[in-house]
Amino acid sequence: MTITEISRKGPGAAAPAEKTALETAAVTRLLVSQGILDYSGHVSAGIPGRDAFIIQIGSTSRAEISPDSMLVVDYDGKVIEGDGQPPSELPIHLEILKARRCYTPTWS
Repeated sequence: MTITEISRKGPGAAAPAEKTALETAAVTRLLVSQGILDYSGHVSAGIPGRDAFIIQIGSTSRAEISPDSMLVVDYDGKVIEGDGQPPSELPIHLEILKARRCYTPTWS
């Protein structure tokens, strides 16, 4: 799904996975354009309201990434939406996202 297609749906109409895929693709492309990411490194993000997260297909170019080149992966590392294989760094993303998911800050 493209930015144009999501924006035509109106505010709040995009499913959480679609919105997260769009935002993750945009962040990845921004980091590439700024020289922060190149041939290595991936961006992942948890999907609000789901026990799953978004990460790019391992073989896709970071500079040309789109929401369609993202995978939905559960916290066991299983691809539950999308075609392709996650990057080899998936275990690192899994552990970081699991730790963040379990962390509940306390405010005083």
